[in-house]
Amino acid sequence: MTSVPWGFRRLAEEVWCSGFGIHSGTRVGVQISGASAGGVSVVLGALSGPASEVPVAHSTYMLGRKTSRLRAGDATLDCPEHLFAGLLLAGISGAVIHVPGSCELPCEPAGAASYYDFFSQARLSDVRASPPSINWNCRSERLREAGRVYVIEPSIEFSAVVRLSNQGAAKAVAQSNVYSLASSELHRQSLGRARTWVRASELDALRDAGLCGGVHLTSCRVLSADALTEAEILEECARHKLADLLGDLYLLGQLPPVHLDVENPNHAMNARLLQLLMGMHDS
Repeated sequence: MTSVPWGFRRLAEEVWCSGFGIHSGTRVGVQISGASAGGVSVVLGALSGPASEVPVAHSTYMLGRKTSRLRAGDATLDCPEHLFAGLLLAGISGAVIHVPGSCELPCEPAGAASYYDFFSQARLSDVRASPPSINWNCRSERLREAGRVYVIEPSIEFSAVVRLSNQGAAKAVAQSNVYSLASSELHRQSLGRARTWVRASELDALRDAGLCGGVHLTSCRVLSADALTEAEILEECARHKLADLLGDLYLLGQLPPVHLDVENPNHAMNARLLQLLMGMHDS
């Protein structure tokens, strides 16, 4: 599995998981199967009843500062980036996601350390044919907004690194290891297992806004200001932000040949990056 790049594996069986939404606190069951042609489709309706697939594309992915949302027909799936990151890290080219209706996808699957571990335990098959070729026309770009900086440089293959800085009384900085298509299984596992997190100082305001209602039901870390000066904790936060970034880019279909150097990412900036990268290939 260590040398298999993203897009060269497929789920060979249907898998089912359940878990809690980090914002809604609602338990949801999700059935996932392989996509014969790659890409992502959503099936809405009772898991045992007839339903039709709704293909989704990057244009249906809406990202905000704290949350992401995928539109499938008249329904919405909130926070799909954790599931998408698990698929990407496991090298799975696409999936059909079967849910009862509009919902928030589980932050993590019950009984597994992460979605990456969950998919790694499933039966996978190698994709014998090469994925459809995308003609990328990558160029140097820089996105900047309120202390967040995204530097994009053309490269031979995709790679990315995330840096986090805590602009408190004592500034602390952490950096994730560089992720690339050749990353080891141990590195992929560490990215997948990095826990989502929230600052304790923001938690009440987020709950007042209808967010983070399921924090206590998940492995989410609630971090004090002191914790955000500890290098080991901040490094895990950087790894999780890199996993979020990969999940937000999953709907590209293929990762472009660029190196991303990202400081203090969030979903809104990831959305700008997604649209920028979509403009760098000939469809």
